Amino acid sequence: VFYERLDLSKVIDYSREKFGDDSILALHGESMGAATVLAELGLYSDIDLVIAKMKYGYDFSKCNPIEDVKKSNIPICFIHEKSDSFINYHQSVDMFNVCKNPLLELHLIENAEHACSFMVDNDNYRKIVKDFVEKVLKKK
Repeated sequence: VFYERLDLSKVIDYSREKFGDDSILALHGESMGAATVLAELGLYSDIDLVIAKMKYGYDFSKCNPIEDVKKSNIPICFIHEKSDSFINYHQSVDMFNVCKNPLLELHLIENAEHACSFMVDNDNYRKIVKDFVEKVLKKK
């Protein structure tokens, strides 16, 4: 996650430089991408929103996104499969519980195995993301 975090930092800096500070900056990550975007919360306070879908493939002992989530006041939408047998959905619940932002959301997708919520419930997944983005933008 360390090297991916450096890459993402460059993308964020470039985006702010190119589009200006008044542009909307949303980060969406799945798997290591979720850990990466959550890790960025410790470095940036001007990210407008984050959508994080936890997925198997990284070692939480090397990356502890809950610490970055605790320090942040950025709106986060957590999406996790309730039947996920690789990464327990309680990890998203724990991060949800330490987040300070009132626009925070947690969605546990029923009857979906690991990394399958988009495939199992595509319409609902799209609605969750769309509604969350609209809610955050309305508050800006």
